[in-house]
Amino acid sequence: MNMGKNISHSGIMIQILENRGESEHFHEDLEVLYVLEGKMEVTVNQVKTELGAEDVFLVNANMLHSLNGSEGTLCACISMRYELMKEILNRQAIAYYCDSTKDDSSSYTELRRLIRRLLRQYLDVQEGLYGFGYHISCYQLMEYLSTHFLMDLSDGTDGEQGDKFKERLEQINSYIHQNYNKQINLKDLANQMYLSVGYLSRFFKKYYGSSFTDYLNGVRLTYGMDSLLYTNKRITEIAMDCGFPTIASFHKAFKKRYGEIPSAVRKRNTEKINKLSDWNHVEISQRLEKIIWNQQSGRKEDKSRIVCTCSASDTSPLVQNWNDTINIGEAQDLLPNEMQVHLMMLKSALNFKYVRFWSPFTPEMMIDINNPEHIFNFSRLDTVLDFLLQNNLIPHIEIMNKPKRLQKNSKMPIINRDREGAASLENWDLLINAFMVHITERYGKSKISHWRIEVWSSESHWEDGNEYDDYFTIFQHTKEIIKKHSPGVCVGGCGMQAYSRGNDYPDLIKEFYTRWKERDCLPDFISFMSYAYYKDRYEAHSQFKRNTDSSFVVHGLNEVKKILKEISLDDIPVYITEWNHSVSDRNYLNDSCYKGAQILQSYFEVYGQTSVMAYFIGSDRYSEFYDTDTLLFGGAGLISRDGILKPSGFAFDFLNRLSPGFVAKDRNYMVTTDGESTVSILCHNAKELNYTYFNTEEDKIEKEHLERYYEDTESLQLQIQLTGLPDGGYQMKRYSINEQYGSVLDIWGNMEYEKRLSINDIKYFRRICEPYLSIHTCYVENGAITLEIELYANEISLIVLQKRKH
Repeated sequence: MNMGKNISHSGIMIQILENRGESEHFHEDLEVLYVLEGKMEVTVNQVKTELGAEDVFLVNANMLHSLNGSEGTLCACISMRYELMKEILNRQAIAYYCDSTKDDSSSYTELRRLIRRLLRQYLDVQEGLYGFGYHISCYQLMEYLSTHFLMDLSDGTDGEQGDKFKERLEQINSYIHQNYNKQINLKDLANQMYLSVGYLSRFFKKYYGSSFTDYLNGVRLTYGMDSLLYTNKRITEIAMDCGFPTIASFHKAFKKRYGEIPSAVRKRNTEKINKLSDWNHVEISQRLEKIIWNQQSGRKEDKSRIVCTCSASDTSPLVQNWNDTINIGEAQDLLPNEMQVHLMMLKSALNFKYVRFWSPFTPEMMIDINNPEHIFNFSRLDTVLDFLLQNNLIPHIEIMNKPKRLQKNSKMPIINRDREGAASLENWDLLINAFMVHITERYGKSKISHWRIEVWSSESHWEDGNEYDDYFTIFQHTKEIIKKHSPGVCVGGCGMQAYSRGNDYPDLIKEFYTRWKERDCLPDFISFMSYAYYKDRYEAHSQFKRNTDSSFVVHGLNEVKKILKEISLDDIPVYITEWNHSVSDRNYLNDSCYKGAQILQSYFEVYGQTSVMAYFIGSDRYSEFYDTDTLLFGGAGLISRDGILKPSGFAFDFLNRLSPGFVAKDRNYMVTTDGESTVSILCHNAKELNYTYFNTEEDKIEKEHLERYYEDTESLQLQIQLTGLPDGGYQMKRYSINEQYGSVLDIWGNMEYEKRLSINDIKYFRRICEPYLSIHTCYVENGAITLEIELYANEISLIVLQKRKH
């Protein structure tokens, strides 16, 4: 049984052979065999080689060979066009020596890695997910084989003799393949090449491993077998087309080679095709996918390596922007008890100071903005504010009524409901004044002086510059009224998207803030949102486009700060008041280890550049709807609807457990110390998302196969060389979240994503979804220690090194 798809432009065809035996044959294509599982016996020119799992073997062009796979064997057969390889390498003839059973050097390690990557992309192609990656990997494999395994065909001679030898091979192959369908013999070829029949006969035996007649018949039978299996030609016609003088001679040669007559082979193949159902293909594909990922995950030779050298005595105060603010939802979302419980769980675990919510003046909050009598009932808003203040949480209120939106993906909303705004500026002023009078009397000036109020405006309204002026007017009125009642309240805006790639978008930011600067009412802070999307300003009815830049947060922030510096507004703090890599509330990457690692990467990259970077969003309760009847549903929350901390939540937990002194950081790690005897290291192995992810709608991401959306699943070897520590014994604790430990999505997957879970089942998840803990003793000598930390794909890990007390 086999499955295969030929991508013609790549020069490579891949087949997956299952329990496959092939009788003696040859073909012009080069054939790389990679055993995925089981054993495969390969016989080339009567020499047998037994291949085991992960062995690689290359059969050269026109070499007589057979295959015999044991029960349960799965083997990848990668065929490369001989003529294409010769053309690329500009050679008359080529041959390779590639047999990992004889020489398993480091070259084979890299070759296996390239084959595994190609097979991953082959699986995507089988499912119709085409991209450049497959073709690039094909040529990378051909290049690597030609760089490390290409043989010298000079026959032990150099210069002109070597060239003549290569030319002779080329002439023989060319003559036979051009004339196999004619009545030719060894004498005809000898005359063509001006050689004696005896010399040419010996040449064939030495370099082709067979006689001229056997080789010629083999070529004819190869073409004949193709016609037999893949055309409807009559057998007599096939025999004549392939150069056999009679049908009897074709039958005789065919039976000698394949052990049965042509009609029997055709009949058996037809029956086999009829029995080969889609289920067979799916089963082989799933088996291949499982083997590839099991082979690659945690593979020692597939580790990337990062080395960090730093001194624990060279420190500065740690700047914590991750625990400043959490987004929780609309004001009405904070009314239900279950959301309040979740917020308290997040406060306990993650220690946030500010809670950001929006749309405080809605009918659901019993407030009518355009009430003609200008009487406002703030009782429901009091419930929200009382709860926050009683639990030592500070309100960060986005005071405008934003649309209510939940997204399946960037193009398809689950909910898209606009909110009513003030009918006039007068109505708005009356509302804000009433609100400020109310909270000042209820909580006191000193209490509310630490609050933040944000004035938002939708960019979709900015078709021309006049809309800017409308916003500036609203902002000025709002700020003046707030400051009149409580000068200490910070008032900012306007929540633009910090696109890191958006063609003309930098010009829009510059234009907007230049115009704002001309007004006499600048914000106390400038707020931006950061999502991995961008949009052309002047492209009519354009959708948001997904940004492939995994460092979109820091790149967007740098772009914004650069523009603000150009117009001399760089003295105003810039806050990222919302950020996430996805706007989708149905993207299973939100529930995965990837999200935790991606959060750490983003905070490490932005470290020291802004004091507020507020993740969106705290709880999956925010994005519940009719379709959220399972344990997880791709919500962006740090905590599931059942109160289970996800890997994203543990990323914040680990960040909050860092020591107070900053030592060093890079994209994959941060080193901190308490300045005495403790060092805390937080690290991750976030993977890049690949073209398959960006070509799949976010709500269509398959939770069962998240690995197919990553560029690779290689481990990362992180070496931390620490100096400046007191000598002696240290206790090293390591807390880890990865696909094996602590990840609620992966634990759920081990239970076959069961929908019907009891309350006791949920309690089990809460208990088991905790970091894996290991404890070891290590020693600092001469003030230095080197730590070797291995991180699996998308793993996050906190290492705490503490000097033991005698």
